[in-house]
Amino acid sequence: MTDTGTPETDPRDLQIAELSQRLAELTNENQQLRAENKELKERIERLEALLASKVDAKSSKTPIFTENYSLDRNKLGVQNSDKKPARKSTGRKPRAAKAHLVSDTIAVFPPDVDRGQCVHQRFQSAWRLVDGKAVYLRYDIRDLPDSTSVPLPPGVRNSRSEFGMEIILINTAIHGSFRRPSMCCSAAEFLERRPKRPVFWEKSSTVSA
Repeated sequence: MTDTGTPETDPRDLQIAELSQRLAELTNENQQLRAENKELKERIERLEALLASKVDAKSSKTPIFTENYSLDRNKLGVQNSDKKPARKSTGRKPRAAKAHLVSDTIAVFPPDVDRGQCVHQRFQSAWRLVDGKAVYLRYDIRDLPDSTSVPLPPGVRNSRSEFGMEIILINTAIHGSFRRPSMCCSAAEFLERRPKRPVFWEKSSTVSA
C-alpha cells in the first residue's frame, strides 16, 4: 500500500533551486566587481590628470643654473672670477729676504751626543735680546744623521718661532696677555729654566719682573 498523503520531492527541483541560489550569488559578486572596477578606473583617471599637471608645471619653468657653463668662462680673466680669493699674507718675510740682518750664526747640538758625528739638519733664525739689544741670530741646528727629532735653539718656543721667549715675555708685559694658551705654557717653562738675573732684564728699567 502506497502513502499518497506526502508528495515526493523531485531531485531536479532541488538541483534547480541550488543553481538558482548560486546564480544569485554570482550575480551579486559580479555587481560588486563592476562597482570596484569603476571606482579603480576613476581613481586612475584622477592620478593621470594630476601627473600631467605636475609635468606641465615643471616643463613651464625656466631652469636656473648656479654654475657658469658658457664658453666665455674659459677666457682670460673670466675663469679666475670663479676661484676663491687668495689668502691674505701673514706679513712674514721669507728667510732669504732677512739674511742681511743676521749678526751671528750659532751651532746648536743635542745633549749627550758626540758632536763630531752630528751633521747639519736645518737653519732657524730668531730675534733675541743680547745685552739689552735686539739682534737677529741664525742657529745652525745639528744632530745625528738618523735623528727624527732635532733640537730647538735654547729659549725659542718651536721650530717656526722667530722670536725668543724673552721678547715674547716683554711683549706680553707691555700688552697684558698672550695671544695663544700654548705661548703661556712656553713662557712658564722658560721662566722655570731662566737664570736668577736674566740678561734681558739687566739693562731694562722699564719692564718689571
